[in-house]
Amino acid sequence: PLDSDHSSEFEAALRVSTDIPFKVSDWTVCDKVTGRVRPPRQNEFLFLILENPRYATYVQWIDRKDGVFKILDPEHVASLWYRVKNRRTQGVMDYDTFARGIRYYYKTGLMIKTHRKYTFRFNLRE
Repeated sequence: PLDSDHSSEFEAALRVSTDIPFKVSDWTVCDKVTGRVRPPRQNEFLFLILENPRYATYVQWIDRKDGVFKILDPEHVASLWYRVKNRRTQGVMDYDTFARGIRYYYKTGLMIKTHRKYTFRFNLRE
């Protein structure tokens, strides 16, 4: 069971599903190495949400050619990621936690810093 702090977060994540129908099959990727279908990593999730017009009010490309995008509705994106991850953890999934995950990709070279709020950039040359 979740404590009261986490239960409200969980309920908020579930409410997202009433905004836009949630289908698990929309949030799977085929692993290039193993050929297995699996849940996406966070960077893959971002590509999926950007490519799905149903989520245009959540996130949009600023410059698709350069991989620059902006998160328009940070809390809904974080709640959706919580559902897509499908891990029932005791940790909080708010926008700050979500953004920390994105910043991890700076070190791996998959993302490039933009120094603008809610704006991120994929490193398309990797």
